[in-house]
Amino acid sequence: MHLSLSRGKLWLSFIAYSPTPMQASFDQSQLTIARDTDCSKKGLLRSIVIVWLLWTVLLFLATFANLYDLRNVGVSVNIQRQLFKFFVILVPWPLLSTGLMLYFSTLRSGIRWQLALKIFTVLMLVFLPVHIIYEHAFLAFRINKREPSWDDIVQILSPMQIWVDVMVLLFTLSAHLAFSYWQRSRQQLMIASQSRQDVLALKLMQLRSHLEPYFLFSSLEGIENLLINAEGPMATRALARLSDLLRYVLESSQETEISIDNEIRFIRDYLNLQNLRFADRLQTEWVLEERDWSAHQIPPLLLYPLFDYAVRNMQADLQRTSGQLRVQASVVQNVLHLSLDFGADPEQLPVMTEELQAAQQRIALLQGKDAAIRFVRHAASDALAHGVTLDFPLSELSDA
Repeated sequence: MHLSLSRGKLWLSFIAYSPTPMQASFDQSQLTIARDTDCSKKGLLRSIVIVWLLWTVLLFLATFANLYDLRNVGVSVNIQRQLFKFFVILVPWPLLSTGLMLYFSTLRSGIRWQLALKIFTVLMLVFLPVHIIYEHAFLAFRINKREPSWDDIVQILSPMQIWVDVMVLLFTLSAHLAFSYWQRSRQQLMIASQSRQDVLALKLMQLRSHLEPYFLFSSLEGIENLLINAEGPMATRALARLSDLLRYVLESSQETEISIDNEIRFIRDYLNLQNLRFADRLQTEWVLEERDWSAHQIPPLLLYPLFDYAVRNMQADLQRTSGQLRVQASVVQNVLHLSLDFGADPEQLPVMTEELQAAQQRIALLQGKDAAIRFVRHAASDALAHGVTLDFPLSELSDA
């Protein structure tokens, strides 16, 4: 009865304080969408500014080239007037570029050739004639110093200028189509990359959420054995120690990384809890490299499955006699090397448990092929005949 109440309270506490993967994923997705929207607006504004700067450079180049040609033939010209002339003539082009960029940014799907053909047709039949009339009307006004008529416009109509306008239009449209296609491809690559990262994040949440309840049930199983064996005081101490361990699990569930020092402290408390279960018959030897372990970061509960595997393999012997567990940890070339050697039946073959498989998948998702969990078999005459090792590359930022 007491065990059922304790199990229920602990399980409710675990559910109440643990964030669900769906909630975490939803919050992260909302932040990602908001960030991507803000970045797209800034990128569009930056692109428009760059377009206007490029057309401004073209304005000055056209002005100085025309100024040089006129002075070579002996025509006296004023640079301010030439700048004004080319500004009036060229200003429709950056306006067209801005319109195209704004229009392309509103398209949800890619630009198909049918749409590109429609845009080209509209520009050739609407924009180009209007621009040619506007351009030659302005030139006629500068020449005649009066409001231009159709005869004035037709009289100065230049086939070469029309051909130049057609080429500029084709170049402008082609440049914007190419830029839009490149930008769309880049966005698709970013979306695909973000999707892969989201899938990996959800996979890691799933694997991690698998380990957290398993830790709770594994610990409660030991307390249940104490109660069955009428070890009431030890069970009370075990429940108190379990509450500290559970607090660590709940707090670390909010983090993606935690210091190795904190993780080792948690493992020590977990082994002390198991030692209560086996009446102090579990003897642990720690061989840790001399270094600042708080300077290194690893994912929470990364080490727990290995220790749980070792304790479960020693369980049969610990029921009647003492058992030894040797823990060695070091960092070589920014890779954490952890090895557990323990005594068990020499004839027993290592078995990849469900929890170790989840841990193996987790580290593979985090670090790829550079991280691995391996079994080790020692000589049958060795008291510590079995072993399991972990190799896990550490973040460069956490290197001491």
